[in-house]
Amino acid sequence: MNQQTYAILLQMLFTISDYKNSKINLEQLANTLQGSLDAVDENFPEEFYKKWYEHWITIDTGIALSYNARIQQRQIFFEEVAELEKIIKGYLSIDTYKNDE
Repeated sequence: MNQQTYAILLQMLFTISDYKNSKINLEQLANTLQGSLDAVDENFPEEFYKKWYEHWITIDTGIALSYNARIQQRQIFFEEVAELEKIIKGYLSIDTYKNDE
């Protein structure tokens, strides 16, 4: 993985932490994570995307919900975000960081 991808993945983990600590809302989380994935200039393995979108769909759908519905489903969103966090950390741990420029 190149330096840019590594930095983006780390930033995604910081963004998830901000959401878990109520510093940003669900919509901000979704926009930032999607923008981060869009900014990566290399392809992840197919399995990464498969796992990611399996959990992403709940968050993406949550954006369309009313505020009250989001509050009621907050625990579900936290669980899905935790899974996304695991996916990122897992990818970082299996892919050896190297300085590809």
